Amino acid sequence: MQVGAIGLKHGRVLLVFPEGTRSIDGRVTEFKKGAAILGYELGVPIVPVGIRGSFESWPRGGSFRFRPVEIHFGDPINPLAFSRAADPYAAVTEVLQDRVKILSDDGKMDS
Repeated sequence: MQVGAIGLKHGRVLLVFPEGTRSIDGRVTEFKKGAAILGYELGVPIVPVGIRGSFESWPRGGSFRFRPVEIHFGDPINPLAFSRAADPYAAVTEVLQDRVKILSDDGKMDS
């Protein structure tokens, strides 16, 4: 995470997969707080991204298959807007996860 923070401080873009692993069944799983911590502490926006079709293209434990993949970008989240929350990192993480679920077309499923 330190290398990511240095890059962000220098105006670089950082790609983070907040689940920390590939899904077993293609559904979005619980996010870790790393993206929220970086965004909040450095005051940088977090852009939620949903990827549709990646599981069908390359399921965990399976081989790669050519299938359509779509990438959907959401509106940026300002982590500092959660400064009054009891746990700002958790609040940002929850909103980020909810938006990624919608963007990845997993928003209709229970977590």
